[in-house]
Amino acid sequence: SGGSITMHQCKVEKCRGIGIMVGSKGVASVRRCTISYNGDCGVLIQDEARGIWTGNDVMHNALAGIAVSSTSDECCLRLNNIYCNTTGLLVFNGAIPRVSASSFYQNQVAGVVVQAQSAPRLSSCKMYSNEGCGMLINSQSSGEVLKCAVYGNMLAGIAVKDDADPVLSECIIRDGHDAGVLVCSGAAPVLSDCQIKDNAQAGVAVSAQGAPQLLRCTVSGNASGISIVDGGHGVYTDCILRSNGTVQVEVVNCKGKAAEMRRCTIDAGIGCGAVIRGDALCHMVECTVLNHALFGVVV
Repeated sequence: SGGSITMHQCKVEKCRGIGIMVGSKGVASVRRCTISYNGDCGVLIQDEARGIWTGNDVMHNALAGIAVSSTSDECCLRLNNIYCNTTGLLVFNGAIPRVSASSFYQNQVAGVVVQAQSAPRLSSCKMYSNEGCGMLINSQSSGEVLKCAVYGNMLAGIAVKDDADPVLSECIIRDGHDAGVLVCSGAAPVLSDCQIKDNAQAGVAVSAQGAPQLLRCTVSGNASGISIVDGGHGVYTDCILRSNGTVQVEVVNCKGKAAEMRRCTIDAGIGCGAVIRGDALCHMVECTVLNHALFGVVV
């Protein structure tokens, strides 16, 4: 704690506890190292620790591959491969790391977990083939997710819960075994210019007071397009919903709060365009609904 270390092409493995811990105001430069098979986290970066972690392989650790609770804005992770841990990257306790061009895959709980009012910035990362979610953001956390690819995860590609309000821009969320994006428990993320496609459940699933804002997003080829149920709502502007399965937009049991669709194009569905039912309220303004095999709008 409080020291400084440079590590290059080292191996840190089979420790009973944490592989590498940097605390207090410690500074670390760790490049092209292998950190594996440790009995706790592979790496723990805490307090106000800072440094650059580049090109490392972090794998098969008992808890998180990398856990960050440092509140320093000089904590940077880039070009790392983090895989086969319980959680790939855990960001917690208000941490604000910058993470770029890293891959998180084949982790058990999720590729990335953000919790406890943290606000990381992730850019050009990949989160794929995890046994849980690609990315889970909860507990009043925020942050930015920019130009990331999320695909092939067993649960939701990106799950946003518990009053979290991150901003996601220009991301691709595809080919998941569950929903593409899950929003619930009062979460209010903003998604802009994202592609959400070819997921086994809804492209966007909203419930339990979830209130996302989608701007210029394309939702296509999913089992259903946008599913808003059981108290979910939100605002969806200039989006394209195309070639989704049973229904492109479903609004059910909103409990007095309206979902708003503004200037959206709802096109080429194999079922219905929009289904509004069960004490639901939906405002559609300047939307275009066309080319559906069944009904355009059902109320």
